[in-house]
Amino acid sequence: DCTNPEACNYNPDATVDDGSCLENDCAGTCGGAAVVDECGQCNGLIESVNDCGPIDDLFISEYIKGSSNNKAIEIYNGSESAVALASYKLWLIQNGGIWPEQELEFPDITLAAGDVFVVCHESADNNILAVCDLATSDAVMDFNGDDAIGLAKNGELIDAVGKSGAGPGAGWDVAGISNATKNHTLIRKYTIEGGNLNWDVSAGDAVNSDWEVLTYDCDSDDCN
Repeated sequence: DCTNPEACNYNPDATVDDGSCLENDCAGTCGGAAVVDECGQCNGLIESVNDCGPIDDLFISEYIKGSSNNKAIEIYNGSESAVALASYKLWLIQNGGIWPEQELEFPDITLAAGDVFVVCHESADNNILAVCDLATSDAVMDFNGDDAIGLAKNGELIDAVGKSGAGPGAGWDVAGISNATKNHTLIRKYTIEGGNLNWDVSAGDAVNSDWEVLTYDCDSDDCN
């Protein structure tokens, strides 16, 4: 059992004590049965699949994980009103786990209706920096293809690329493309009107997906 059950959310089904015996042991690190909500999230409290999406709020409209530090996340305000970004954060899970392992706060500014806010790695290619609203070395922007990125509002996840629980290996498959979150750009289809907490549905397959997957390489002068 865990040395301090209260501190580590003791899982009575756990057979291994590695210091992370989580009650919702999605990654299987404690040997217990996985406990997930209706959206497939490890530590969520959602009771109905109808709450998975589309979520009428800001959402992730573009995800860039190119070579080296060419990394960016674009957030879109598809509503009819301006939105204060101070209520939102980017969340990160590295190599499997539960939300959030790392958090990035947005500046206290207002995002106009129909506008986007782009966060990028401060060492990204100049083509990315040119459209970036917040260039940062924050740990969240060190994400790789096998990590999960989420958008949260007031401490609740409202959209994600990837999911909690076990890591995907080299990257998450999207729209029928293997390891699409590694060295690719994901662009939300124009028909999507809100976030989706069910990553399996959002990623979809070659026929049904929330995303278009583009090859991305900023080693040359042009970023595709």
